[in-house]
Amino acid sequence: MAPASTDIDLLASQLPNPFTPMAFLPPDLAFQLTVASYVLVGALVGQIWDMLNTLSIDYKMFTRFRIGLPGIVYVISRFSTLAYLLYSTIFETAPIDNCTKLSKIGPWLFVIAHPSTALLFFFRIRAMYHDKKVVIVFFFLMWLAVVGGSATSIPGISGLNIGTTKYCINGKLEPYVSAGAIVPMVYDSFVFIAISWRLMQFSTGTEDPTLKEGAKMMIFGHNLSAFPKAMLQDGQAYYL
Repeated sequence: MAPASTDIDLLASQLPNPFTPMAFLPPDLAFQLTVASYVLVGALVGQIWDMLNTLSIDYKMFTRFRIGLPGIVYVISRFSTLAYLLYSTIFETAPIDNCTKLSKIGPWLFVIAHPSTALLFFFRIRAMYHDKKVVIVFFFLMWLAVVGGSATSIPGISGLNIGTTKYCINGKLEPYVSAGAIVPMVYDSFVFIAISWRLMQFSTGTEDPTLKEGAKMMIFGHNLSAFPKAMLQDGQAYYL
């Protein structure tokens, strides 16, 4: 039986431009990979812009106030997210070669970036429901589930070279890796609902607000002061 490399070399000789990685992929997959590359570049630019935009605020926060665990997690979240997006962009767009080995870096960065960001919202839940121990325990267990779901990407994802080029693509994606997207989505949904519900209680002054009052508050921040409205809008932006 001829080696696999011989088949690839034969295919490359028949391509109009064998140095273009997309030439080795089916058109639909090449299109998806191109769109994904654009999205990653946009996300990376957005992350860098956001970090630069809040640089002065972060500097004041870390120099004027005592930094506790939430502050440390905030720094980890910001820089690990930046590192993950930078790695993903390079992996998808640059001729880095050694795709199988380098593909193991991304999942580890993801396991740091996503759970640390989710932990920041757990801190927010804990502060808003400080008198509700059951709620705090429930969301802590949910956060642990986010960690577990994110960790499935470590054994479930591996990369390979595109044809004879040095460009990379994710070659293996196990079915259980979907937990890394489903569990965080469920967690984010519960967090958004819980925070909105608590803010709704604060704005109406009652433990059981009406549906109309709740809808106005959740969508428009009706009857909320500046700080709670900012929290609501921040949660809306993160959830979306």
